[in-house]
Amino acid sequence: MYLMKKYFRHKIESLIEIKELIDLEYLDFTGKYSSYDEMRKAWKIRDERHNFWEICFVESGSIECMVDDNEIRLDQGDLIFMAPDQFHNFTSRDSNLNRAFVACFTCVSPPSKILKGYRLSLCGDSLAAMKHIINETRGTFVLEGKDDELVAKEKPYLGGRQMILLYLDILFLTVLRTITSEDKRIEFLSSHNFKANLVKILTDYINQKLYDKITLDDVCRCIAYSKSFVCAIFKEQTGETIFAYYNRQKIEEAKRLLAETDYSASMISKKLGFSDPKYFNTLFKKYTAMTPIAYRRS
Repeated sequence: MYLMKKYFRHKIESLIEIKELIDLEYLDFTGKYSSYDEMRKAWKIRDERHNFWEICFVESGSIECMVDDNEIRLDQGDLIFMAPDQFHNFTSRDSNLNRAFVACFTCVSPPSKILKGYRLSLCGDSLAAMKHIINETRGTFVLEGKDDELVAKEKPYLGGRQMILLYLDILFLTVLRTITSEDKRIEFLSSHNFKANLVKILTDYINQKLYDKITLDDVCRCIAYSKSFVCAIFKEQTGETIFAYYNRQKIEEAKRLLAETDYSASMISKKLGFSDPKYFNTLFKKYTAMTPIAYRRS
């Protein structure tokens, strides 16, 4: 008698997932400029800040990378990660053979956040992944004389686009392995725990800003994620928008001030950052079903 072997399905949660390619190109600084000042002037258009990830790998020579307010020298074999909305540009101080490969793509996987502005010298598996990305790019897209948009070769590598995305996943994972092996304090949360912790960070930030005026950019900047991602997660976890929560917390603070202080309603409105007392009264009535004066009397 033969017993049937049991098989079990195991759901695998991706730690890193690259969603789409935006650009792949070479930056070639070789012998084009007679001075560093000329280089800076000519490459002013390279000052960038965009809502997707960008990596820069120096294939030969060396370049200078300005990330936010820090100038970082990148030598052959070095790689740097630029997160969404992180200011950066590239220059070179000499006319040697200085070439760098750049890849732009979208990734909203939570662990990617710790790679913001991270620089390292590639070796082993991470260097192999980078070489595969470059090789697949050369076989899939036209790089020489390309315009802004990626153009596929007439006979591209079979599955080239997908291979590039997969090797980008591998590159991220191997670098994250290196970081976590060096710093045991880093721990990646499950998808559910991550979302809950993210909302906790956001609500703590908002509650500290009840007497200020904040924008969605301010909220997103405190955790370095895109507006669409932050808004979607917050609504999913709380059932309300960020500013619905923000206004509700302001009204809760107004109720406390009305009960515990002698401040007038207009003064409380001003303290809580409302520019229009009428709007404050309307919002207060929306959340409490009474006016500020009626609430104080009650």
